Amino acid sequence: MTESTPDETGQLIYQAVVYDNEELLRDLLQANPNKVHYKDAYGRSPLHIAAQHGNTAIIDLLLAAGADVNCMAGPSALCVTPLHVAAGAGRREAVRHLVDAGAELLATDLSEHCALELAQMTNQFETACLLIDAIEMERERTRELHDAVVNACIEGDEGAIAELLPKLTLSNCDAVLNGATLDRRCALYTACLNGRKDVVEALLNVRGHMLIQPTTHDTVLHAAISSQEPGIVEMILRVFTHLVRSKNADGSTPLHWASQCGNVDVVKLLMEFPYEEDVLTRIEDASGRFSYRFVADVNALDSRCRTALYLAVASSHFDVVKYLLEVEFPSMSTEHKCPFQVDVYCSGGRTPLMVAAANSNLPLVQLLLDHGADVNLPCALTDADISSVEGARCVGSGALNEACRVGCAPLVQLLFQRGAIDHENVALATAIKYDQEALVRLLLSRLVFVDPDYRVNKKGIDFGQMSINRNLLPSTVFPTTSCMLNWHNASLSTIANDWLLSACLQLNQRLRTSRMALAALTRIDV
Repeated sequence: MTESTPDETGQLIYQAVVYDNEELLRDLLQANPNKVHYKDAYGRSPLHIAAQHGNTAIIDLLLAAGADVNCMAGPSALCVTPLHVAAGAGRREAVRHLVDAGAELLATDLSEHCALELAQMTNQFETACLLIDAIEMERERTRELHDAVVNACIEGDEGAIAELLPKLTLSNCDAVLNGATLDRRCALYTACLNGRKDVVEALLNVRGHMLIQPTTHDTVLHAAISSQEPGIVEMILRVFTHLVRSKNADGSTPLHWASQCGNVDVVKLLMEFPYEEDVLTRIEDASGRFSYRFVADVNALDSRCRTALYLAVASSHFDVVKYLLEVEFPSMSTEHKCPFQVDVYCSGGRTPLMVAAANSNLPLVQLLLDHGADVNLPCALTDADISSVEGARCVGSGALNEACRVGCAPLVQLLFQRGAIDHENVALATAIKYDQEALVRLLLSRLVFVDPDYRVNKKGIDFGQMSINRNLLPSTVFPTTSCMLNWHNASLSTIANDWLLSACLQLNQRLRTSRMALAALTRIDV
């Protein structure tokens, strides 16, 4: 007896399905198990034919033999699935069996119609109701599964994750992992944010994660950095290296985020991670003074023109600032190998040095000055400053001005030691405005000079009952240096006696008493 060809066997299976011959179909499938996937010239499988005829016993037999419940027909048959065929033909029980077998309820054909739409278009009311109920039940199961996954990510329940992930299907994967509502909580993002390293590792074994949040544009790398867990950051970097260039809605890169969070180990990881050569690029400095190779611009600005270094300074993270200022890139095109710019203005008109001064952070101010911060840069004018102050100008040391505003005398002294100049007495005006009495005295004393034209008039002093040779008066009792006060730009509304005494003692430091100090005044210009 001649053996049948593969096409003949396929045709026999089709005939067994069409004529509802279960016994013949079973024998054919046992002898030719792979023929359960046979397709005709239209790309239809035996399951499509069974769905068309609505024989549930044949459908169950084919499914038990391994038929794909979601197999698509060819383009000439509009790429329909067996569920499309059964729904359009109104085969209610066939639809039920296919749904129970895991048929994708919302799969669409080439005409962008799902099974429910086909049932409604052909007036198959009962079948449509069955599909609506099935869709709603599937959505509820998906919501419950999503909530369970998210809760496991929050709690760090690795066992629960191991049980839940196998329940993912092609149709529910996105909704389970990423949610289906506007306030969606993404599983991987949540696990990273909560620092659940084992859960993150398990989730990375499946595909389909939403990497960027739709509202904030925070990425899973931002979330990993927020957890302050270097191990999680490293895992995300290895799988999604490209995210190191991403920015959220505020313009913050992962380096911005890490610098603001303050974990120096995470910052080091971002800077020293062994990036592949194909992700490195040549970064040109905005000023054109240097260039270097890295994955992203380390001096990138966020939406408020703040750099990563600025944010580290503003958050008073000394170790992070120190690391950033000392890191070196061998690829730098200049002798100086640190790519971070120190004097970059934010949109508020402040540099990192000014922010450190505003925070009264002496160690950070010292560190920034040691690495080349310009102590005499003025506070830049913002649009608000220009519109509210007529004739506003950029003048004076911004760092000195901020130090006077907060009333930090040691910081003011440090800035003067490092070359700060109070141009046009801007810092003095600030100290007066904020009632910083000690600083007003200090700044005014710096406007005292030796009078080259006049000497101290020793004859004009009244010693009362004392009889002393004025030519023999020691410098510890009577001032010997004449003082000229150049306070004409100080905008003083009043002059305190203590200010005058402090100014005179500035040039007559050997005086043991301030009783005679005012005798040193020879000229006052206010």
